[in-house]
Amino acid sequence: MNMNWFPRTTNPWHSATAMRAMALGTAIASSAFLPYGGEAFGQQRQSLQHDGQSFTVVQASEALSMMSPPATSKPGSPTQGPTIQASNHLVTPPGEFPIQLVGHGLMGDCDEGACDSTGSGAGGRLFGNLMGNRRSSSGACSSGTCSNGACSGNCSGACSTGGNCYGGACNACPTCVPYRYARVEAVYMRREGLSNFTRSQNFALDEYDFEWAPRVTIGSVPDCVNGTEVSFVGPLNWDMSNSIANATGQTLLSELIPGVTIGSPIPEQTIGFTLLYDPEDVTLDVNGDIVAFNDSPLDAVDIQRQRYESTYWSAETSQTMMAWDIAKFSFGGRFISFEEEYSYIAQNGNGATPNLNGAIASNTTNNLIGLQVGLDIFTPVFVQNLSSTLRAKAGGYWNMSEGSAVVTDQGERLSGFSDEDGTLAAMFEISSGLHYRLGEALSIHGGSEFWYLTEVATAERQLPGLVGARVGSRGVDNGDDVVFVGFSFGATLQF
Repeated sequence: MNMNWFPRTTNPWHSATAMRAMALGTAIASSAFLPYGGEAFGQQRQSLQHDGQSFTVVQASEALSMMSPPATSKPGSPTQGPTIQASNHLVTPPGEFPIQLVGHGLMGDCDEGACDSTGSGAGGRLFGNLMGNRRSSSGACSSGTCSNGACSGNCSGACSTGGNCYGGACNACPTCVPYRYARVEAVYMRREGLSNFTRSQNFALDEYDFEWAPRVTIGSVPDCVNGTEVSFVGPLNWDMSNSIANATGQTLLSELIPGVTIGSPIPEQTIGFTLLYDPEDVTLDVNGDIVAFNDSPLDAVDIQRQRYESTYWSAETSQTMMAWDIAKFSFGGRFISFEEEYSYIAQNGNGATPNLNGAIASNTTNNLIGLQVGLDIFTPVFVQNLSSTLRAKAGGYWNMSEGSAVVTDQGERLSGFSDEDGTLAAMFEISSGLHYRLGEALSIHGGSEFWYLTEVATAERQLPGLVGARVGSRGVDNGDDVVFVGFSFGATLQF
């Protein structure tokens, strides 16, 4: 993430003001040691001898008319002597202008145009020099440049509110350059919790592999603080399957059947369920008609196959707020799609007729829509241009889920339902890693990912444990949790 920020710098106005105050204070303090007379002193000019030099003593009321430097003064002229104020009088060397070191030589001036708050007046110029801002009523030198050459142009053009001449330097107001950014990542994720999943007693699925998918983020920051961002990830598709031949068809399901069909005095009972009954294992009467099926759990089935598939993708749009180069806060909406499918098929021969087949199937769909908040934190480390990153997101959603499951054997449905429901769900994301800036516009990053999705319908959760003609139907179960773990790698371009 690239963001412009402007650190605070030491304002030269403070040091300039301190120097001016010290100079003026020294002049005033020195005047305490200078003798002066009563009324006669104020009626005529007198001179003061000090260290072999003669200083002219003038009344303070005449000082304003003597502040402006002569029109013929040029750089490189002899250094002007100090000015001393004694009570209500000012003391200056003969033939030289008073207040020169305080008002001009020390603090500089605007070449032309007034510097006070009203736009004119020598008194305003002195006040402006002492305070460190050569400002007109608009807050800048409305015409003219700084006198010592540090400002080459008009200070009023520095920014919309005017620039300031600090100690002879024309300092422009900080500006923001709007920018956009595009982040392209590859996420390498796995859906957890399905290791050795099975509904057969003879073989099982392994577990999902890690899968790749893109994650693209595009953002805009028009004022270097507030912006907008859109992001899309996916689709992530996990798929695993396994099969076995010439094994018994015993499953983890149980069947509730009426006992009279097997000659039991018990009205009904639960027996171990064999998915595919062997139609050849029957008892025939003298006419060759089938009078009983002698089903055995040890009967072999030609082929059995299990398959589990999960799909995930999401899209989001957010308002962002940048905090320099160290943090980003986001708030917005998000849509998440999560679907799963499970199937178990058993067949004898070529499976062309229903009495040679059996199946278990489960399908779920989750569409989540809601709001989320996010926080990205960047912490510099000891290597230049390298920082550690921590990204966290949390959201609340309304999950519109659908689910169905069916169990059939030789054309007979032993269990089945189809239902939909809505419930509150949540999604949490945490990622951490390293971020390295290659230049002003390009950076790369990588790290780990952890996603936690709650209150969703999964295919495994819809599968029944008990089947049979007398087993009641059920609704969709959307109370499961899903965990995704993995890694991400990518690059960010700012333009």
